[in-house]
Amino acid sequence: MRELVAAEFPLGGIFWSLFILYFWFMLIWIFIATFADIFRRHDMSGWAKAGWLFLIFALPFFGILIYMVARPRVDDRPASVRPEPVVPPRYA
Repeated sequence: MRELVAAEFPLGGIFWSLFILYFWFMLIWIFIATFADIFRRHDMSGWAKAGWLFLIFALPFFGILIYMVARPRVDDRPASVRPEPVVPPRYA
């Protein structure tokens, strides 16, 4: 079995490998954040959540992009659903 010599793996190969690793890490992180956002929402029904999950599994990258564009913003929710802002106490 041959040993891998540093000259056989050029610097460009190292950068390319790191780029691919970063891309996969970023994609997995976006999947987790999107799933958490879908399951955390109370303004969507179960069927809507199932539909979004099916779209994300069927078209992974485009499904997440469509969800990020089409989802309602948190500030667009009615005031009764929106949590109260936390105001730090003022000290004299």
